[in-house]
Amino acid sequence: MAKYRWIRIAKYATYSVVLLLLFLIQSAPGLFDIGGIRPMLIVPYVIAISVFEGEVTGGTYALVGGLLCDFTSTMLLGVNAFIFFIFAIITGLLSRYLLRPTIVNGWFFSAVTAIVRAAVEYYLMYSMWGYEYAPMVFWRKLFPVAIYTIVIAPILFYIVRFVYLKFSRLLKI
Repeated sequence: MAKYRWIRIAKYATYSVVLLLLFLIQSAPGLFDIGGIRPMLIVPYVIAISVFEGEVTGGTYALVGGLLCDFTSTMLLGVNAFIFFIFAIITGLLSRYLLRPTIVNGWFFSAVTAIVRAAVEYYLMYSMWGYEYAPMVFWRKLFPVAIYTIVIAPILFYIVRFVYLKFSRLLKI
C-alpha cells in the first residue's frame, strides 16, 4: 500500500515540476517569441491534466497554474486562476462522464479556454475603459496569443498523456 502512495506522490510531483518548467519557459523573455507573441503554455497543460485526471486534480493544477500566470500578467490577480479553474472543472467533468480523453477533446477545450481568456483580458483591460484602438489590440496581440497557444496544445497534451499512462501502468502492477 505504501508503494502506491509513493507512486502517486511521484506522479503529482512530475506534474508539478513540468508545470513550473512550463511557467519558466512561458515567462522567459524572447523564448518561443514570434513577432512579439508568446504562447500561454500553462493553459493547454492544465486542461490536459483535467482530461486525464479529472476535475479535482485538474482544478487544483489550474488554480496553481492560473495564479502563476497572474503573477506575470497585467490582468487583475486571480482572473487567470478563475478562468483556468472553471474550464478545468468543466473539462474534467465532461471527460469523466460524457467524453473520452482524446487529443481532439483536449485540443478543443484548450482552444475554448485560450479564446475565452483572450476575450476576458480584452474586456477587462481595454474595452471596458473605452480605449479608442481596443479592437486593434485584440486582433494584433491577444487573438494571436490564443492561436499560438492552440497550435502548441497537442504537444502538451501528449506530454500529459505520457506521464499519465506511465504512472497508470505502475499503479496497476
